[in-house]
Amino acid sequence: MYVNPSYVDLLYNIVSKYKTRLTLDNFDVSLYNLFSLATTYDNAYNTLQNIDKTVVYDNLFQELQTRSVTSDVFEDWLELLNKLGILTTQEYAKFSNSYTVLNQLSAQYTQLLSQENELHNMRYQIEQLVYPLQSQLDGYHDEIESLIESRTSSQQRLAELQAYEPYDFYVGELLDNGLYVGANPVSTFFGGYGPGAVQYRLILTKTIPSNEGRYSIMAKQNGISEDGYPLYIELARMEELEIVALEEILDNIAAELEYAAIKYDETHAAIEATLINNGYEQNQELLDALYNQMDNLEAKIIEQRDEIEEIFGVPEIELTFI
Repeated sequence: MYVNPSYVDLLYNIVSKYKTRLTLDNFDVSLYNLFSLATTYDNAYNTLQNIDKTVVYDNLFQELQTRSVTSDVFEDWLELLNKLGILTTQEYAKFSNSYTVLNQLSAQYTQLLSQENELHNMRYQIEQLVYPLQSQLDGYHDEIESLIESRTSSQQRLAELQAYEPYDFYVGELLDNGLYVGANPVSTFFGGYGPGAVQYRLILTKTIPSNEGRYSIMAKQNGISEDGYPLYIELARMEELEIVALEEILDNIAAELEYAAIKYDETHAAIEATLINNGYEQNQELLDALYNQMDNLEAKIIEQRDEIEEIFGVPEIELTFI
């Protein structure tokens, strides 16, 4: 049953009228809740003084089988049990010895927590010094990534355009579909050129044949024509200009990349110097050593808590400070 001060006052008015300690056979009251008030509310403690000692002990520890309690609260309750004359001398001695060790360990742990907080504050101050530099470093990193992406795109496009190669074709008649008849040029008896046996189809984008004959053009194969001949397309003037532009772009990107890389390295070095000069590495070493101490101490605290649970048969005592 939930216990509040009003209920405690009512209960106290009842139990205080009895000359003997009550066994609570006819009362629905939680000793766990009553103890929760007893350390701060006098009537709760006074009520406990009027309840049979064995009933107080048994009912409280029976509830503790299913309800957890923090270590500091359990210590207060054991002191109350001793004050009420419920604990034996041997039980109190075990309690006192066990909690003396636990409190010593917890005090050490609290001190380590304070040291941890100080080290984290120092670490934060150092990181605040580095933050502007790190922002610059991230900016240079993003710039380099963007430049590399642009370089890759430009290189891919330039590679496509550079797939054109110089060819010598014998250019013949213009067909109705806009393609020229092409062939491999062969020398004639009179010193000129005539069409060879190998035929092609040509798409001319800037060469304008004045007559049939041998022409040197930049071209690449572009599949097969509808009438089944290898199809070649000439490099257009706009594509020539694009090659020049891309080469210039790549030169600029290379220069920008070199500058960004230099600034990145300088900023990275500045960050490293700031960390070293302000003892960031030593701070981390101290934190690592501190965490190791805390882990070892925590294990001892848990071991001591487990011992107290075993002594008093309480299955769950919570440690609020770790």
